[in-house]
Amino acid sequence: ISGNKNVGTIVGIQKGLLENCKVYGNVNGIESVGGIAGFKYGMINNSSVYGDVTGKKLIGGIVGSNNGNINQSFFVGNVIGTETNTSERGYVGGISGNNYGNIEGSFSSGSIKSKALYTGGISGSLTDTALIKNCYSTSNIEGYTDAGGIVGSIGGKVENCYSTGNVKGNRVGGITGFITGASAYLKNCFALNPSIDATHTENG
Repeated sequence: ISGNKNVGTIVGIQKGLLENCKVYGNVNGIESVGGIAGFKYGMINNSSVYGDVTGKKLIGGIVGSNNGNINQSFFVGNVIGTETNTSERGYVGGISGNNYGNIEGSFSSGSIKSKALYTGGISGSLTDTALIKNCYSTSNIEGYTDAGGIVGSIGGKVENCYSTGNVKGNRVGGITGFITGASAYLKNCFALNPSIDATHTENG
């Protein structure tokens, strides 16, 4: 599957419920590109993607940009952000590129790569009203700035999560590269990363 904006193997823009979906294959696009949906407001339950997802901005193994709920779903493969400007916001993640909603009971396995900002094993970025809970990532993460085993940059809540993959980039961490905002917090999270490779002074 290939396209430009709002590209997914099942749907470009999703507003309803997707449940028990399985995807085997690759998807390519430019912006808002996901293994199942490019851009979503609705709910995805008990679904999986096996393959590679490639794009420039807002790229996720399940969803490019998540504004709803993702439950009990997983991604196995490679997520590749092609933005080469290191000052741009790439938003690349194993489940969603950017997350305005809730992601629970989900995981990613493989590799997540970007040369831009915000790269994470579950989501590239998490806004102040969003939640990631009971998730894990075994993916190897390679980003530029704000790269994390679970989320690149956290503005919301992350609970009961762990990561076991290698993390590489500037301003990186086993769970997150950056925590921002008064409503952001981490609770009961574990960084079990064999390697955190960083050059920035604010790494953890």
